[in-house]
Amino acid sequence: MSDALPFAVACLRQSSDGKIQSRRYATAAEAEQTARFLADRNNTPFVVLAPAKTIYPGDKALGLFDQR
Repeated sequence: MSDALPFAVACLRQSSDGKIQSRRYATAAEAEQTARFLADRNNTPFVVLAPAKTIYPGDKALGLFDQR
């Protein structure tokens, strides 16, 4: 998984076939630079998609419905 490219740039409108196209990048800075360039050139919003890091509590942490 080390060679995976975690960041993607996508246009905020669908193409003629109904799909949203994206291109992947290795760093957030590279993806943001490309998104800004494409938005300026095409006068269309572009978005950078990044992996979300969800944080879960440990086993000993109180849950939402647990009482102290």
